[in-house]
Amino acid sequence: MIEFVSDREIHERVVLEAVPAASERLWTATADIKDMQVVVGRAARPFLGVLADLTVRGVEIRLVHAKEPGEN
Repeated sequence: MIEFVSDREIHERVVLEAVPAASERLWTATADIKDMQVVVGRAARPFLGVLADLTVRGVEIRLVHAKEPGEN
């Protein structure tokens, strides 16, 4: 099933639910994630930390990056 999600729903359904639930592999396409924060309640943590947690669990991560890293 294909479903369109946008805006806040991306954070809630994809970043908070689907990404941490990955069990084998995660492919994601992005323009810039180095400063992306995942907000849970009143706290925030780097999205790269979420990805690091997945690798510790043995999940294969593939990033399709749209540009070369630049300044913050």
